[in-house]
Amino acid sequence: MVSRDGMNFSPTTPNAIWRSSATRMAHLGEHRLKDLAASERIFQIGAESFPPLRTLEAVRHNLPVERTTLVGRDADIALVGGLVRDHRLVTLLGIGGTGKTRLAAAVAADQANQYTDGVWFVDLVPAGTCEMLGPEEQTLLLQLAAFPSEFSVDDVDAISAGLGISVPTRTLAGLVDRSLVAGDGQRHRLLETVKLFARQAWLRTPDPDAYLDRHTTWILDHLNSYEPQDWYSSFELLTWARRHYEDHRAVEDRLSQAGHTGELAALFRALTLNYNYESGVRSAAVIERIDRHLTKLDLSDYERGHLNATASAAGLPARRPDWIGRGSAVALTCLRSHGTPEELANALVIASWMTVFKDANEAIAMLEEAYDIAEGAHAHALADVATGYLVAHNLVAGRTDKSRLILDELGIRVEGRSFDYAANLFEIFRMAVYVVAEPRIAREATTALMIGMAPIIDDSGAGWGFPILCSVTIGSSGDIDGTRLAVSEAELGMRRDSNDNGLPDLLLPAAALAWRLGHTDNARRWLTAIRGSATPTLTIGLTMM
Repeated sequence: MVSRDGMNFSPTTPNAIWRSSATRMAHLGEHRLKDLAASERIFQIGAESFPPLRTLEAVRHNLPVERTTLVGRDADIALVGGLVRDHRLVTLLGIGGTGKTRLAAAVAADQANQYTDGVWFVDLVPAGTCEMLGPEEQTLLLQLAAFPSEFSVDDVDAISAGLGISVPTRTLAGLVDRSLVAGDGQRHRLLETVKLFARQAWLRTPDPDAYLDRHTTWILDHLNSYEPQDWYSSFELLTWARRHYEDHRAVEDRLSQAGHTGELAALFRALTLNYNYESGVRSAAVIERIDRHLTKLDLSDYERGHLNATASAAGLPARRPDWIGRGSAVALTCLRSHGTPEELANALVIASWMTVFKDANEAIAMLEEAYDIAEGAHAHALADVATGYLVAHNLVAGRTDKSRLILDELGIRVEGRSFDYAANLFEIFRMAVYVVAEPRIAREATTALMIGMAPIIDDSGAGWGFPILCSVTIGSSGDIDGTRLAVSEAELGMRRDSNDNGLPDLLLPAAALAWRLGHTDNARRWLTAIRGSATPTLTIGLTMM
């Protein structure tokens, strides 16, 4: 609440004042203040008489409602406001996306009460956009409006195939030159006012749904262009999916709303590995959405199996052991009856994650079955994923020597090929196997892991599970400064990517460092706290450590 003399009050202040018999407070109704997106209730304290409130409700206007506060532009608002008072016409110049429209609207709101006839926003984009574009530019502009967020040159080439555009990249460059598209040469985006105009222009075309349909088809076709085993092992696909999160989220919404359950299941099938590596927030969110889909949509057993498989894979970064166990059990039942060999092998791998803590032998048998099925289907990369988890599960069962033998075999299989899920597991479990006995080897694995994960880290961050893994290894070598730096990076990732407090995982590097420095009592106390925690560790690699 704001008083007429500018004093600020908390939301609980009105109730406190109402309870005071010595204070009179009048409710003046709801008014929109210039710095707030929505109308707020305004109260007057005291019985004095004041002039009418100078709010946006008191003047005629059609200024757009802003969702966020304009930060750091006070000096610009004052400068432009002074120019407006002194000149009949003021023009703001700048490249697309720098906030010219937002600044102009803020100045108009600031000076709204100075003009008897009000202030008015006139969008000139529709007036000139089509007239200044050639046919190919118009066609591409309408299609670009289907992107929910940023897009690359490769994306433009792919989505415009069949539209009759001779050289899409050249046409895109023309739109950039006209400031209709903003970008840095690698990633581009359509300006919001232009996107709104283009989407309105869809309604004047023979098939208004064609643009979003083409976007949906592009995403599904790209995902389906991979080999079946790649959905569960390829880091090339993983990197692409992380870069196109907004795109496949939009497609998911369209498919679920239209009841296209077969395509929805295919989408989730291809994104299983992606959600196993996503941030805690996104992974928790997809579990909630899948739970709704399972309840509301009429799914076949095969489709239900894929949705459960993706949710159970997301359960790891989301810290949802209940979903790992329940979802993988349903997925295994459904896909054993209806799935392909690759789909069944992946379901067996995920089902082993929780089983190993109840019955290590059963979990190992699941992985051996997954390996045999994948090898039989010539899905060697997926068979290597099963081998990677065999290292982990044998270590959990106390069979350290066997874990090392399997690890050596896996190292031979992944050597020389592109970094993928199996190579990632090889380095993670090499860290886990040697973190105590031979910290040097564990540090080598950390370096290899950082190099292999670089494309994912550089693009969208590594979350905080990866830095924690590295910090445990660094701590086990006695490197105090390195451990502190890695833990700081993990905390930054935790605050950025999740609502997690980081426990018990953040105790692991401290325990490793304490053990290496000879503070065994502290190490033992922290390890006891970790093992007794109601919250599971973020990854199986951390659990093993």
